[in-house]
Amino acid sequence: MLTNVRQAKIIEILNLKGAIKVVELSEQLQVTEKTIREDLDKLDEDGIIQRVRGGAILPDKGNSMLPINRRQTSFTTEKEEIANKAFQLIEDGQTLLLDAGSTTLELAKLIINRQLTVITNDIKIMFALMDAPSINLIGLGGMQRKGTSTVIGMTAIQMIHDFNIDLTFIGATGVDIEKGLSIFSYDEVELKKAMIKSAKEVALLADNSKFNRSALVSFASLVDVDFLVTNSKTDDSVLTEIGDMGVKVLK
Repeated sequence: MLTNVRQAKIIEILNLKGAIKVVELSEQLQVTEKTIREDLDKLDEDGIIQRVRGGAILPDKGNSMLPINRRQTSFTTEKEEIANKAFQLIEDGQTLLLDAGSTTLELAKLIINRQLTVITNDIKIMFALMDAPSINLIGLGGMQRKGTSTVIGMTAIQMIHDFNIDLTFIGATGVDIEKGLSIFSYDEVELKKAMIKSAKEVALLADNSKFNRSALVSFASLVDVDFLVTNSKTDDSVLTEIGDMGVKVLK
């Protein structure tokens, strides 16, 4: 198992359980305890997990990018602000792709009465739009990623390639000038790449907590993005640098 894949699995397990022992990870991932210790040390060094004797726990700090369920319920005001700005990019008759995430869910709530085709890999977004009378809703098929409302897998990727998408709204865990857009789940990388490749235009939705940090694996560069939609708390100097790369910034 590749190092990135193994570390992504460790993060996923820790996100679900809250704490894990070295011996348990060694048995579950079928690698030596030495390898697991090295993985945990690296993830601790990157500030993703907190190393403890015999294993690891979720970091107990307010700016942590873990766990997923905690991230999804934080920065609510910021996400609503971003969704309202992203709404301005949408025109009736378009085909949109909404990436799974809490900010795109906020956007979905705003477009219920618009005339659109909406494609998504988020089960919560599907439920939010299922009764919208003027929306043609398409749910991507695949497997639910445990602990989330996200659908992943080759079926979803293959479906995306069949669509002509006007505008993709995509999310990321980390946004960094050099390392680009990154996430923790290795299983979502190819899906995210397909979302970007299949769209005429791409809008990144990211609140101020996402900048100048990177998660486990990068899936795109900032130059792959046409619009960056963020909230008013995001550092202006960072946004200026991103704008100089050709990205249109909405703050």
